Amino acid sequence: MALTQKQENFCLSYIKIGNASEAYRQSYNAEKMKPETIWNNAYKLLESNYVATRVQELRDKAESKAIITLEQRKELLSRFAWEEESDKAMKAIDLLNKMDSVYVQKQDITTSGNVTLFLPTPNKDK
Repeated sequence: MALTQKQENFCLSYIKIGNASEAYRQSYNAEKMKPETIWNNAYKLLESNYVATRVQELRDKAESKAIITLEQRKELLSRFAWEEESDKAMKAIDLLNKMDSVYVQKQDITTSGNVTLFLPTPNKDK
């Protein structure tokens, strides 16, 4: 079953603003409705299998567009490294090197108090 235009508008508004009652007001003629009625109708719409499926589809689509993959980041930084002036290129190369763990990270270890080291003792029999 396909969604009605009002149901589709509700789904789009709900994804955009995140408030079911307000999405209902924007999609349906709710001027004479009580807030409780609007809330009930919005809730019922969200519980509808078709509307819930469409809302999830829209969420998935929005998330996939919002997330840039590791490969996409590397490709973009590589493009910057080749096309941009030297400062930006060096920054892009630096970021790529960090992403690929090219740099060895130094770790400073500080202690307070005494530290006992156990070193192997030479074998006196030899």
